[in-house]
Amino acid sequence: MGTRLRGVCDAFEVTVDEPVRGARELNIDVVFLPGGPTDRAKINLRLYSRTREWVIRKEGAWDLEAHVPETLAFLERGETGRLRFTRPLPAFVASYCGQNIEITPVLVTEGDDGSKVRLELDIPLVAEDAWLVVRGLPRSEEVRSTGLTGLLRGRRFRVRLEEVRRGTINLLVEGPRPLSAGRARLQAVEFTDDSESPYSESEPPIVTTETTLVAAGMGTLRGELTLPDATAAPASLYFRGGTYRQGIKWAARLEFEDESSGIARVELPLDIGVERDG
Repeated sequence: MGTRLRGVCDAFEVTVDEPVRGARELNIDVVFLPGGPTDRAKINLRLYSRTREWVIRKEGAWDLEAHVPETLAFLERGETGRLRFTRPLPAFVASYCGQNIEITPVLVTEGDDGSKVRLELDIPLVAEDAWLVVRGLPRSEEVRSTGLTGLLRGRRFRVRLEEVRRGTINLLVEGPRPLSAGRARLQAVEFTDDSESPYSESEPPIVTTETTLVAAGMGTLRGELTLPDATAAPASLYFRGGTYRQGIKWAARLEFEDESSGIARVELPLDIGVERDG
């Protein structure tokens, strides 16, 4: 394992082996201190995010957090006051430092009395045997052309997505009128969204894959999108704090010619996850 990290509060001491790339588990020791204020604690892994303009590394700078599913456990004082447990490490959990957003995994141990230890984990890139997957397939959705012209003309299209093999998605676009060939892009972007400022995305995108859309019948276009390597970009991640949101967004962005009304552009948000063999 990697570096041994340690944190102490009035109630307990927590140590953890910081995972190396490809690690599947977190090995954690919790020691309840003699005469401490509590005999019970919960421990879970969370992801914290912040904008990179906040350069001072202090707890308060990590403004948004997200609980990582299936990493929550409750601990009670044992006969020796020491407990050890192992929890699977989700494949999508890794440190990330992008253009404007930084994300870090943090192990949080909290006693019933409010005592708390946070250990920031520097988890490297996802394992080499991991791959990206689009959740929720097959999928069929009616979408509207973006932009002012598309909204005024009320252009609607049906987009169908299905996985044809690992890492490859079949894309079908259907419209009420003849459609000319176009292109489709699969992109991951950093985004921020706040009620006090407009939605924005960082440029350039974290990663882009592209394919050509070709005619497959009257009013129908077809293409295949290839997902990038799992190390190219994080999975879909959304952090919320009040009215403020930030994170990693994936979307299929399509551009093609509707012969009756010009260029059409549609966007379909995607939920991208990470899987591993075994």
